[in-house]
Amino acid sequence: MFILDCFTGRHVGEGLVSESRVDFMTMLVDAYKALEILANHPRIDPSRIALMGFSRGGRVALYASLKRFQHIYGPAGLEFAAYIPFYPACWTTYIEDEQVSEGPIRIFHGTADDWAPIEPCRKYVMRLRKHGKDVQLIEYPGALHVFDAPGEFIKQYPKATGLGKCEVEERPGGLVVNRTTGEPWKPRYACATKGTTIGGNPQSRAEAIKAVKELLANIFKLEN
Repeated sequence: MFILDCFTGRHVGEGLVSESRVDFMTMLVDAYKALEILANHPRIDPSRIALMGFSRGGRVALYASLKRFQHIYGPAGLEFAAYIPFYPACWTTYIEDEQVSEGPIRIFHGTADDWAPIEPCRKYVMRLRKHGKDVQLIEYPGALHVFDAPGEFIKQYPKATGLGKCEVEERPGGLVVNRTTGEPWKPRYACATKGTTIGGNPQSRAEAIKAVKELLANIFKLEN
C-alpha cells in the first residue's frame, strides 16, 4: 500500500481548517504523480495500481477517472486500474465528466451522510451508466460520513459547512459557478448549511472492507 500525504510536505497540519489550504486540483495532481512514481518502480506492475480515497481524497479518487484530467495532468500512457472513492462530494459537474476511464469505479457511501450527501453521487452514477461506464454506488443505509472508521461513535461538528444542497458546475474557461445563479462559486452561498456529523458503523465498515478486497482480488486476478 502506498499512502499519499498531500499536507505534511506543504507544512499544512491536520484538521478541517488546515485541509482547506490544499485544494482539490492540487491533490488530484499529487495522485497522478504518485501513479507515475509507482508505475516506474521495478517491482510494481503499472497495470495493477488502484486509487482509493476518503472524503476529500474520495473526491480525488472519483474524478481522477476523468479522461480530460488524465490528459492534462496525468502521466502519458498510464491510468489507474480502479477508482475506489469513499463518501466523496459529487455536487460539482465538470466539463466532459461522463468521459471516464474504462476501469471500474466503485463508490462507497452512507445514506445518512450530511457532510457529502449521497444524492448528487446517485445522479452522477446514473449519468455515467447512460454512457455505458463501469460504475457502481454501494450504499450503506443509515451510515454517516466516515462510516468506515473503527468503532461505533457519532461526533458532531456544529461549525462545519455542509454543501450537499449546492449545485456547482464548471463552465468553459475553467470557471466554476453556482448553477442556480451563475455566479462564481463560493462555499458561503445560501445553499450551504451549518453543522455536520461523522460516525463509525462497524457493520458497514466490515461490509465495505469485504467488498474492496473482492474488487481488488477480481481485477488483479489474485488467488484466494
